[in-house]
Amino acid sequence: MLPGLNTPRSPKQPPRAPVGAVGALVSAIGFGVALWHGWDLTQDRYSAQDVAQSVDLNLAMDLSRIPDQVLSEDQLSERRERIHQGVQAQIQAEKKQTRSNALAGLIVGFVGLAQIWAARKLQSG
Repeated sequence: MLPGLNTPRSPKQPPRAPVGAVGALVSAIGFGVALWHGWDLTQDRYSAQDVAQSVDLNLAMDLSRIPDQVLSEDQLSERRERIHQGVQAQIQAEKKQTRSNALAGLIVGFVGLAQIWAARKLQSG
């Protein structure tokens, strides 16, 4: 018998990983992913200046697609507001995806901890 294992090993069987090693690896990966995305949530990726610049660039591209049409000030400000809302929606979608990734990492981390607990429970019982 090998120390730490309850079953004898025949010469043909490969060595086994310690009990809970897979769970520890899964937990480490899951909590690492959660920490990475959690940290990413705390970072302000886009400043107000970045958003304004993106709106201006998108507006310029939209206006270049319709070169022969002249827009009034009201139409121009309405289009600018619509583009601004679209940019804000994309930023919110990115944040939502990052939160989902952090939550998934936490779930994987806790699944790994549960696997460690179950492996030790099975070994002792």
